[in-house]
Amino acid sequence: MATSDADKAGPWGNNKCDSPPKMVESMLQFINDEIKADVALWGGDSVPHDLGTITFDSDLDTVIRATELVKDNLKDTKIYATVGNHDTYPLN
Repeated sequence: MATSDADKAGPWGNNKCDSPPKMVESMLQFINDEIKADVALWGGDSVPHDLGTITFDSDLDTVIRATELVKDNLKDTKIYATVGNHDTYPLN
């Protein structure tokens, strides 16, 4: 939790927290609309790093939502994904 206003994440996040969905969706739209990539590498670790709140169901839900977000925004792009150490349950 942020202890000062300077540490709070805005709608685009900050370098001390996980990327918010709005930022990820904006990035994927940019890749689709401007870069028009043929191939994308998805490096994993899609699950938030707030370790005390992770459950099997929340982990699975996050991975499913992230997959749908990538598929919906990069329809014509071949995706190569890896599983990050936070994308499994239990973690690591």
